Amino acid sequence: MMNKRKYVKIKNLIQAIKFASAAKNVKGTVTIQHGRYLINAASIVGMTSTDMSKGVIVEYPPQATDFEKFIEENYEYENMEG
Repeated sequence: MMNKRKYVKIKNLIQAIKFASAAKNVKGTVTIQHGRYLINAASIVGMTSTDMSKGVIVEYPPQATDFEKFIEENYEYENMEG
């Protein structure tokens, strides 16, 4: 099964830290694509060392429904195909 993808705006340091904490609880890997870089979303260092306020691509396992709900309730996002 293919991973799900969303285009997400992470606007500040507090949002980045909360996002990393939520990503740590996902069974499987959550990655962030920022330009040509891939970042492990569970890494607080990785999350806080990049400006994500204009938006990044977040990829996560399809069974991570709690994580998906967390994104939808706390961040500006757009669903992406494939």
